[in-house]
Amino acid sequence: MILQILLKLTKQEVWDKLTFKYIDQNIIPRTKKRIENNKPTCYLVTGYLGQGKTTLAVILAERYKKSRINYATEYAVGGRDFIKKLKASPESGAKVILYDEAGDFSKKRTLTAFNQTLNQVFEIYRAFNVLLIIVLPNFTKLDKGIYDTGAVRVLFNCHSRTDNKVQNYTLASVYPLSGIYYLLAYVDKYRPKIMDYVYKANKPITTFAYKDLPPERSKELHEISFAQKIKRMDNLGSVQGSSEQYEKMEEVYEKVMQQQDKFISKTGKVKKSLIMFEFRLQDRIAMAIKQKVEYEINNTQGTNTV
Repeated sequence: MILQILLKLTKQEVWDKLTFKYIDQNIIPRTKKRIENNKPTCYLVTGYLGQGKTTLAVILAERYKKSRINYATEYAVGGRDFIKKLKASPESGAKVILYDEAGDFSKKRTLTAFNQTLNQVFEIYRAFNVLLIIVLPNFTKLDKGIYDTGAVRVLFNCHSRTDNKVQNYTLASVYPLSGIYYLLAYVDKYRPKIMDYVYKANKPITTFAYKDLPPERSKELHEISFAQKIKRMDNLGSVQGSSEQYEKMEEVYEKVMQQQDKFISKTGKVKKSLIMFEFRLQDRIAMAIKQKVEYEINNTQGTNTV
């Protein structure tokens, strides 16, 4: 409906509608106040392939900073790059870290690991005074526990991208944290259907239109993202070995959780050395299991706390 109205407007009227007024006057000031008070703050940008999610993430980052982002220090493609640039932000002076999932979540094990990492990040990074912007295909990729931290403040869902060369833009619907919980509640109800039904059942606080980045900047962003995707293709040959390793880790993890008296001390410390010896594991694999066990125990305890 909004798209049909915009297409009928004159050029000047279209530009009048291409406004970030609500973002600039409401969302960004609240974000800056939270970050100044050392409260972890994150935006989610979602949408189907080709809907301009990364473009909007860059636009939001630059409106927050009031200057261009530095792709080298503030734009991360994939989880490893994200953690690396977040850790370096005090030295690099980054005010925002944009995480582009870019296929990271194509495997369940990667998704699980990222959710665990993100939980830890929200506990630590607030002292960095950095805004996080995470680009995902779907808001359900994050565990509900992530939303329960209160760090994710706003969801931007990109949709209805036009192919009109004269009026080429995308619409973005905005949902606050409370709106995200309503969306999550509708996911199960409409599970057999596509996500569009979930969004239609929940009214956003606002919907706005945005245009693409200037050609030279869009090209630069594309080249950075494309280079990372090529690296992933180069690693496809090792998928089978990684899968077998993951299955082994899951098997050991289940056994450790079933024998907590043996592998976890009374003080809650996981006995990594015993896990290595018992299951003949490498140090790094035992460490990953240790971290997963500790996360599960802490998360369970936090859930049961009144």
